[in-house]
Amino acid sequence: MAFSSAIATRLSHVIRRLSSESEGEIIAAMHALLRLLESCGSDIHVLAARVENGGGLSEADKQKIKGEIENAHAIGYAEGVKAAEAKQHGTGHSATSMASSSGPRSRCLWSVRSIGFPTGATNSSTIWPPAQSMAANQL
Repeated sequence: MAFSSAIATRLSHVIRRLSSESEGEIIAAMHALLRLLESCGSDIHVLAARVENGGGLSEADKQKIKGEIENAHAIGYAEGVKAAEAKQHGTGHSATSMASSSGPRSRCLWSVRSIGFPTGATNSSTIWPPAQSMAANQL
C-alpha cells in the first residue's frame, strides 16, 4: 500500500518522536503511529514491509509506468519522423533547396554567406578575396 505524501510526512514526524527521552512521549508516539496507520487502512506490519522492501513501487506500478514511458517514446518518435519528413519534403527553405533551385551564381553566394564573408558580395564584378591581395600573396 502506498502512503500519500501527507500521510508519509505525518508518519515521519511521529516516528521521530519515538526517539524522545521521555517514556510517556514514546508511548504516546507509538499510539499515535498505530492510530495514523489505522486511519489510512494500514498497520504496523505494512509499515515494516515498506521499510524492509525499500518503500519502492509495486511491480504492477513499475510495469504501468514502464508501459506509459514506452508509449510516450513511440508517440514522440512518430511525431519527430513526421516533422523531419515535412521539413525535408515541405516548401520550407532549407540549405539544399536554396542551393539547388537558384542556379550556380546563387549557390556561390549562398556558400559565401554561410561561411561568414561579407553579404555585400552580390555584384558579379565583386571577387572575394580581392584580386590585389591574392596577387600580393603570390609574389
